Amino acid sequence: MLYITSYCSTEKSIAGAVKQLANLGFRNIELTGGTSYSEYSEEKLHDLRDKFELTYLIHNYFPPQKENFVINLASGNISTRSKTFNLISRAVALSKEFSQHLYSVHAGYVHDLSSAKGEDGLFLPAISRGNTKKAFYDALEHIASSLLPKGFNLAIENAFPAYGNGDFSMLSSPENIFEFLQFAEYYSNVGFLLDLGHLNVATYYQKFCKETFLKKLLSEFGHKIFELHLSRNNGIADTHEICPVESFEVQFVNDNWEIFKDIPIVLEWHQCLSPFVYDDFKRIEFFLNKRSS
Repeated sequence: MLYITSYCSTEKSIAGAVKQLANLGFRNIELTGGTSYSEYSEEKLHDLRDKFELTYLIHNYFPPQKENFVINLASGNISTRSKTFNLISRAVALSKEFSQHLYSVHAGYVHDLSSAKGEDGLFLPAISRGNTKKAFYDALEHIASSLLPKGFNLAIENAFPAYGNGDFSMLSSPENIFEFLQFAEYYSNVGFLLDLGHLNVATYYQKFCKETFLKKLLSEFGHKIFELHLSRNNGIADTHEICPVESFEVQFVNDNWEIFKDIPIVLEWHQCLSPFVYDDFKRIEFFLNKRSS
């Protein structure tokens, strides 16, 4: 099923963003961060879902939190870990309210991040508090065994290097991604969110072959891909641009349709809402649906 991200809209309330998207014709929406806690209303989300017959999916920093923080599965800080687990628990419960059985989240960072952003739009690093690979896998074990209801899945998203440090973000190198996927084989409820935009940036900075990585990923771990994010960028920054039908991203999905046909495919196009964006969405949907007919 093809989704659009709620962050396609510039609205500061999630209800306003969903209403904008629904009025344009979108019916499948992934709810994510970027909207105001003070304007958040689950009642309005339910009302909009019923009115427009919408399907929701939840990703990362959602629902909005009263206290700003950056989700970090790899954090060694007790406060950050507690906030992360609490958010995941709420996101899982809300997903079930929306009749979904999947929640996706960023993998995390080797440093805690402040909730402030620099001029480049990235969150500013805070002091490291002993964040380690062990903390990341301990967190995943806890979530898989204690926070996920039976039949509910968690998808962890690949990242890209930041702040000039290739090791700053978890799951930004082929080695770290495949190590995670080998770990995930032991948990039927833990899988992978493949973000092709993030991958494009990672290959630029870490100098590995995208095609070789994807070939190995699909051949060895295609069954562990639970969700897909599509957007375009120039490899230097994760700009979340619209990907047309002829783009590598859409053609990649088409060429591997048997693997992706039954998972959520999200067009993660940020703040690009216009009267024409729905046309771009429908062209991709029509193109991919031809494979199902």
